[in-house]
Amino acid sequence: PDTSSANDSWLTSASTDLASSLGAYGRHAFPPGVNDVKSDLQETTMHALVSTVTTNDGNILAPVMQTEMAFGNLAPGVGVTGYQYGLEMIDYAVQVARSGMTTGIAWVLDDDMHNTEYGLWGIVNSPTLRPWYFVWQLLTNSVVANSTLYTPVQSATNDFRVLASESATGGWTVVLVNR
Repeated sequence: PDTSSANDSWLTSASTDLASSLGAYGRHAFPPGVNDVKSDLQETTMHALVSTVTTNDGNILAPVMQTEMAFGNLAPGVGVTGYQYGLEMIDYAVQVARSGMTTGIAWVLDDDMHNTEYGLWGIVNSPTLRPWYFVWQLLTNSVVANSTLYTPVQSATNDFRVLASESATGGWTVVLVNR
């Protein structure tokens, strides 16, 4: 189910009650508040969730995934077409990675699939790529599967986010989000 960042009780309950039946956990969250991504609220909430689910399940290999993500304060609607949405989404994605989640999947790639405005484009009505497409593409092509992630200590001001990754072939990527 879709939830705000404040209600993941169904996921923690599932990790306790259904652990022998589940091999992975998926979370949907569209943070609604203007500062919900700008602060480190997403990262700290998701980190605690990953820790709780992993402890409850007992299987440290069961992935905990952010299977739908969008910034609810600016979307749906015209807000997804601006620079700020791109900044919020890339910051959100870096916080997902820093939290220990195994993946973060943006909701939705093409608006016309569900007749909403969240996506990277709207193939029928707005086929131009939106600004957040470019940072999303850069991140997903630079931090590759099977990389080792490094999460340096963050500034208390939350105006700068850092993630480093080393690929299985030894290539390095450093992601800096300057808020």
